[in-house]
Amino acid sequence: HTHHHTILEGLPPYMVEKELRESKALIADKLQYEVDSFCYPNGRYCGNEGTILSRCGYCFGFRLDNMSLKHSTDNFYIPRFLVSERKVSNSAYFKLCLLEVPLYRSRPHNLIQSRYDQN
Repeated sequence: HTHHHTILEGLPPYMVEKELRESKALIADKLQYEVDSFCYPNGRYCGNEGTILSRCGYCFGFRLDNMSLKHSTDNFYIPRFLVSERKVSNSAYFKLCLLEVPLYRSRPHNLIQSRYDQN
């Protein structure tokens, strides 16, 4: 996540980069291990963060859209699903979630254009 768990939607690019760099440096320092993956806070994103993630040294970004992983997925927008205590406390339910059995209707993420984007 970002350093202050700041949602990236709507932030100017320089703030996105600042949050990403601070978070990456802090985690790498604490773990003494290089960080190459990022999870969007609350799974929310605009769709233009990939370039900044790459510039900050990340190789992967994980979103939360409850969508299947496809071979052509962009490395900076890899789908993930929420794991909660409720899911893991029931192994059968958790297995169904891992198998992507449609237990509920997924809600697609609405990409928004940041007001700071010029293009």
